[in-house]
Amino acid sequence: MNRDSVARLTRLVTALGATLVLLGLAVQVTTLRLGLPHPPWELQAASDAEVLGVGLWWVAVATRLVGPPRAPGRRVAEREAVYVTRGLLDALLDRAARAEPNRESLSLGTTAAGELDGAESLDETRSVFSHFVHPSAGAAVRGVFGVDLATAPGRTPGQFVSHPWGPLAATKRDTLREVVLVSVPPWDDDCVAAFDRAGRRRPLRVVDAEPRESFDESVQTAGSATVRSTPTPADG
Repeated sequence: MNRDSVARLTRLVTALGATLVLLGLAVQVTTLRLGLPHPPWELQAASDAEVLGVGLWWVAVATRLVGPPRAPGRRVAEREAVYVTRGLLDALLDRAARAEPNRESLSLGTTAAGELDGAESLDETRSVFSHFVHPSAGAAVRGVFGVDLATAPGRTPGQFVSHPWGPLAATKRDTLREVVLVSVPPWDDDCVAAFDRAGRRRPLRVVDAEPRESFDESVQTAGSATVRSTPTPADG
């Protein structure tokens, strides 16, 4: 039973319980306060209705406590969203495809949205994953396609891991940093997802933007990127 079905059932049970309690109280009030006569069976039925109503109310409370968790609101979802540049995501998926059937694991670094070309619609302080650290980095070189060989591992709050045989989830084998991007075959936008260090799914947003210092003159004159901050298909 999904969350919406449980919510509807809970509301129905709560309303039914409240109705029974009110009916029982009405009979008792008319008998004790107004002195209206009621047959014994009616008084017993009123008492039973109150007990049943209270029982249904507790059932509704228990259902809310043990039922499926409530989906986060839009503001909460956006606050927990993980942003990644299109260039970095394409580079990661390409490396994962070339590494298959072996696993790929790369540390990811972020850039503030205010330092990106094409991310004007985002808050300037929003962290956007924009580059990765090459496992055999030996020189300070920052490339156009999301490769940053100069970032120290301590400054990489994210990790990209590929699972050639699945699952599309963060596992105990992964290096669980603040954010873990996981991808599975066939290595496209439908097959990548973001998770926190506890393995919980987080919304993933792809931004058509790049760090300004990653572009050479020919790229800069080719035209600026546009912003497309949208969920990936894997988010549903």
